[in-house]
Amino acid sequence: MSKIKKLFVDYEDDTSFLEIFCNSKGKISVRISDCIGEHIIAIDISTAISFSKELRKEINIAKTFNEYE
Repeated sequence: MSKIKKLFVDYEDDTSFLEIFCNSKGKISVRISDCIGEHIIAIDISTAISFSKELRKEINIAKTFNEYE
């Protein structure tokens, strides 16, 4: 298994970031770091799939708002 992490850094404030990776137990971990601290959640595959579908739906809704700006 490859050891790959995706890191998303806030372009306005380099101290905030979101990191997504698969841990050694097969759970998908999301680490959120900001000025308040660091928070890690671990979700199973089925929850990750459901979350990704919901995220895609919210992205499409956000796109419709941005079309009118």
